[in-house]
Amino acid sequence: MIRITKPDKWKDAFFLSLKPFEKLIFIYFYENCDDAGFLDVNYNKICSETGISKDGLTSSLSSLKKAYLLSSDYSKIWIKKFLLHQNRLPLDLKTDEGNYIKLQIENNLPRFNYNSELESVLKNIKKISKSKAPSTFVIPSVDEVIMKFKVGDWAIITPQEIIEIWDYYDSVGWKVGTKKMQDWNKAFIGAFRRNIGRFPRPNKTYKYNNDTNKAVSKMDNLIEENKKIENFDFNTLKK
Repeated sequence: MIRITKPDKWKDAFFLSLKPFEKLIFIYFYENCDDAGFLDVNYNKICSETGISKDGLTSSLSSLKKAYLLSSDYSKIWIKKFLLHQNRLPLDLKTDEGNYIKLQIENNLPRFNYNSELESVLKNIKKISKSKAPSTFVIPSVDEVIMKFKVGDWAIITPQEIIEIWDYYDSVGWKVGTKKMQDWNKAFIGAFRRNIGRFPRPNKTYKYNNDTNKAVSKMDNLIEENKKIENFDFNTLKK
């Protein structure tokens, strides 16, 4: 188990106040607990591995009680700031380690009488951001724009007209008004819509002829509107 050790503990008032054996036990706990900060209390094993007597261990545990929780059956301890010092908070449940820690705490909660400090770890979950990172705008090629509007509601727009709009946006640094363009597809459609005198609106299947009061097909409507097209007014793009 890889552990992070922070030299700042040698500047911490609590750690500096500990006696040598107490410092040893403190470090022993950090290096031998599981990844959730739990350690089985085995006095014989701890004394054997550290060389400290049982009386010395009992005394050290008393001095260190601020740093850990003891289970109600005295069989386990939980190191309070272990997860914080190991950079495991908030818990990242998208990782195996984060889910392991969560499971260990849930399994041990009854043994620690549902201690509030343990429960607070379960509530400290890394939030998954729903917002998407802003995409980098890429200037489209003329051919790309022409192909985009070759079919669909805006197929009536000619390649030459698209080239004129492309040249305009290129000349102003690909901005819509004063803002940097985010979506060229929407920008071109916006240009088409703002020039409704020249470009008829899409999604209009029928309209009524004022003279005959009869329904006119969309194709007839487009042909009729296309005849009205005159010079393109670039000023409308600035609105």
